[in-house]
Amino acid sequence: MRSWISETVCNSQLAVGKKQIINRILPCINGDDPNMLRMKYISRISWRIILIHLAATLLFIFSAKQFVNLHDLQLIELLNKYGIEGAMKRGTFSGEFMSAFLTWRWCASLIGLFLGFILSMILVIRSNKFWLNSVLVFIAGFLFIRLGLVNMSIIHKAISFPGSLVVRFGLPYKFILNGVLLACAGLFLFLSKWMRNFAFQIPNAYKKI
Repeated sequence: MRSWISETVCNSQLAVGKKQIINRILPCINGDDPNMLRMKYISRISWRIILIHLAATLLFIFSAKQFVNLHDLQLIELLNKYGIEGAMKRGTFSGEFMSAFLTWRWCASLIGLFLGFILSMILVIRSNKFWLNSVLVFIAGFLFIRLGLVNMSIIHKAISFPGSLVVRFGLPYKFILNGVLLACAGLFLFLSKWMRNFAFQIPNAYKKI
């Protein structure tokens, strides 16, 4: 009788042990283990996609900032010649006008950012890549705007050089040329066959999530 009871207890403990082992293994097999899921998501983040799409999105932002300058050409001329304080003294611009001007430039940056994000998301989804790549591009682009990195003087001089060649024909031509060239450069990074192959033809161990 005692041997039967002990045998029953051992079998019960063995069954419980097997059940615990199965419960630990099953999440890993089914992909429900948190660590496995985390690694699965991280492995699908592509630095190539983020790098190329971020560069293209920044070009869209710079392009939008060039086009928005066409709204207030007189103010732009005074700012280029005398700076902010000099423009305020020589012009008839109120504080509200200057605030609206800066708001328009901020909105133009956001428009360029959203255009880049939307195009990035379309290309990523069509290529069966992880949508989080486009979200990270959007976050990085927003940080560039928020931290004022898109307003650095060295960048402004570089992107304004092509337009300076035609400024003698009129200030609007400068901004139009700069805006068009920057937008075309951004589209090239997004849509060119070479760039798309570089960004999307990456070995992946996991299928689409």
